[in-house]
Amino acid sequence: MDFNTLQSIKPLFVASKTGDELILVPLSANINQMTEIFTLNETAAFIWEQLDKTKDQTEMAGKMAGYFDVSPEQAEKDLAHFIRKVAGVVSPV
Repeated sequence: MDFNTLQSIKPLFVASKTGDELILVPLSANINQMTEIFTLNETAAFIWEQLDKTKDQTEMAGKMAGYFDVSPEQAEKDLAHFIRKVAGVVSPV
């Protein structure tokens, strides 16, 4: 999965903020298929919330570096980790 695919799957979920976490519930026409919800920590929630406002992975890493006061390299690593984690549990459309 790449950054563009991550952006494309966002509409398949509804999100709800709970404290510092973001809860994602997959949208499904069949309630019986809604077997999983996902809890995002602060970093993952930031990425998810910025997907619509960011054109590419480099821009996202820059936003993360500024917001979390980390190096661009660390932000890139964190973003890549998030994309890998999502790819492991979600099938792209």
